[in-house]
Amino acid sequence: MDTDDPEEAVRQFSVRLQNAIVAGSKLRKQRSRAIEKAEEALERVRADTAAVDSARQEVDTIATKHREDTRVETAQADLEAARDRWEETTGRRPR
Repeated sequence: MDTDDPEEAVRQFSVRLQNAIVAGSKLRKQRSRAIEKAEEALERVRADTAAVDSARQEVDTIATKHREDTRVETAQADLEAARDRWEETTGRRPR
């Protein structure tokens, strides 16, 4: 749209400039909405990890209880003692 009329060139430039301003404004609004949506999604994802974090804590608690529980060691020692008695009585050691 080249024109030899300087006034027409200025008018066309003004129209292009106004269109660019409107497009920029729309883009900023869209970007702002996109950021808000992304932040909401991030908040939901972080909230979802709360259940995972809670489950991990529960696993740690249970694992600690199991490590500190001596009943398994006691039962194993009792089993070995019973096997020893059986072997002394029968001459054969049970598995």
